[in-house]
Amino acid sequence: MELEKALIRDKKVRYRTKMAKKPFSGFSGAAWVIAIAAVVMAIVVVFTAFKPTTGAAATNPTTGGINVPVSDGSCPDSLKTAFQGDAINNLNTSATDYMVSNWRLVPDGSFSDFTAYSTAASATRATAVDLKCRHSYMLYVNTVKDAVNAIEPVDLKVVAGSTSSKSLSIPRFSLLKATAYDNFNRQYVYSSVGNTNTAYKNFGMTWEGTTDNATATTMTSSSILDWSFTIQTQNQNAQFGNSVVGTYIAVDADKDTFAVPSLWLDGVALVNVKGTAEISSDDDATLSSYEYIFKLPADLSSSPRTLRLYVEPKSGINPAKNIVLRTVAKAYSTKSDGFTEYKSIFKDSDSSELATATPQTMTLDLTP
Repeated sequence: MELEKALIRDKKVRYRTKMAKKPFSGFSGAAWVIAIAAVVMAIVVVFTAFKPTTGAAATNPTTGGINVPVSDGSCPDSLKTAFQGDAINNLNTSATDYMVSNWRLVPDGSFSDFTAYSTAASATRATAVDLKCRHSYMLYVNTVKDAVNAIEPVDLKVVAGSTSSKSLSIPRFSLLKATAYDNFNRQYVYSSVGNTNTAYKNFGMTWEGTTDNATATTMTSSSILDWSFTIQTQNQNAQFGNSVVGTYIAVDADKDTFAVPSLWLDGVALVNVKGTAEISSDDDATLSSYEYIFKLPADLSSSPRTLRLYVEPKSGINPAKNIVLRTVAKAYSTKSDGFTEYKSIFKDSDSSELATATPQTMTLDLTP
């Protein structure tokens, strides 16, 4: 019995020793490898997270506590966008008509920070100017005297990237010419220059009468003046002013001498806007010698348009004063302080003309 018990104890000891050396049956060899690899990767991640980086820019780098601008990928490192543009005469349908046009590029509504740019009169664009990358810009087209019209300001929105460009359609500017026809006497009117009464005359002319180029039109208290002017631009593919911005006919017809005149353009009655919000107080003062300012509903272009003027003397008056008509056009500019937009007929903040055009007048020579 003692021997049998000793053999059993020895067998149990050898079994326990064997089991202690055998891997836990709940994990296979592959499972142990995966577990160990996961532990190693966790250690690497923790080490990397706390290790200082070298050779790479921080997300928000600072210098002496001051934040340094960093491009977000839509701007070059200089944070400047090179801008170029074209001004193309949209009235010329037979060729690409490039024009010199003066632009002002205003960032974020700050006129004091405007950038000036002038387009070239060819397909080769003018040298680029630098704009602030990722800033909002408005583009203002300043008129060029007797050459380029004004248009409404253009919203360029956010300017970004290393380069940016804009091509604008702008009507070329032209001075005017006209003929005059007396509807009551059914005859053309002579100007003071030339012996032909049916030929166009450039604005700045004086209209005489239906007799010859030296005899004024007789007008008594019982007379009426009913004339039609056929008006068009002196140049093709051009127009005077831009009715979108504002074009007008100012009339000097003395209120003590004449009744209120009536004007029509191609049969459409024109509205007198003098003294209204349509005309600034500065411009109203500048045109103080003109009793009326009529707004044109359409552009004066190379296509002939008919402007009709009807006026009578006041009761008992034999007119001894002439009547003068002048076409004027609004334009965009900035005040001389550089801070604000200035929209006007033709007067700048320093009381000088914006000089959109050589004064375009027609004088009617009248005698009692």
